[in-house]
Amino acid sequence: MSLRRAKPDNDGVPAGLAGRLATVTTFVPGGPRRGEVVVQVRGGGETYMAVSDGPVTVGCEVLVVEDRGGRTLFVAPL
Repeated sequence: MSLRRAKPDNDGVPAGLAGRLATVTTFVPGGPRRGEVVVQVRGGGETYMAVSDGPVTVGCEVLVVEDRGGRTLFVAPL
């Protein structure tokens, strides 16, 4: 698995989310169906839609592999 870490934007927050950790808040069923995760950004939590190769249960920590745009992230369980 290859990750590209985003360069910080003007306020020091990475422009992309690849490489960050997130917590599953709504079951991620796997495949094209979506769940939700929370990523810590700027001292608070931001909610994003999430897809994964397989199912990931609520409360699991995941790695953001790719920011697919439209507030959708591809994640992998740790």
